[in-house]
Amino acid sequence: MVVVDSSGRQDTEESILLGVDFSSKESKSCTIGMVLRLWSDTKIHLDGDGGFSVSTAGRMHVFKPVSVQAMWSALQVLHKACEVARRHNYFPGGVALIWATYYESCISSDQSCINEWNAMQDLESTRPDSPALFVDKPTEGERTERLIKAKLRSIMMSQDLENVTSKEIRNELETQMNCNLKEFKEFIDNEMLLILGQMDKPSLIFDHLYLVRGTAPGRVWLGEHKSTGP
Repeated sequence: MVVVDSSGRQDTEESILLGVDFSSKESKSCTIGMVLRLWSDTKIHLDGDGGFSVSTAGRMHVFKPVSVQAMWSALQVLHKACEVARRHNYFPGGVALIWATYYESCISSDQSCINEWNAMQDLESTRPDSPALFVDKPTEGERTERLIKAKLRSIMMSQDLENVTSKEIRNELETQMNCNLKEFKEFIDNEMLLILGQMDKPSLIFDHLYLVRGTAPGRVWLGEHKSTGP
């Protein structure tokens, strides 16, 4: 997945999302298999299993970053691009993103790869749930969430976040808590992002979530954003 920015006809920043394919792990070049223009209606949602979906103009694609850190980086870039698209009201049929036709003309991946990119809009509903490691289910939601927060931070501090996926972290969390956390998947993904957030100023992640750096390195507070002052 690659996000490409360019200055459009209105001299404002415009963005598209590319799905790129490598023929092998050793390949030094790639081909384009999918082009998605980021319009003002673009929505991003965590899927609760280590990935996220991007939907716009009737299309939806699901992406699975290779690590927690990669997911964090991708979400920051995409949210910035979506904010710009909303601010300038980019919509299909307008003058925005005309330059994306060049990238669409460069789609040259194998047909099987192109089909896979185009089928991604259905993955979220057809992909089977991750196998449960334990059959026990939490009975007290709030108590479980508090325990998740405490253990999740400890687990993440002991992991190489460049090489571990959120699914692997959740599996470790289930092992330590000795229960199935399927119903908390989205909550866990959100908490991972909060723990990763070490930013200089509050940054909007989702409509109700802001990240703020604390006075100590790595300390993050979550607050529901009620209003923004001057």
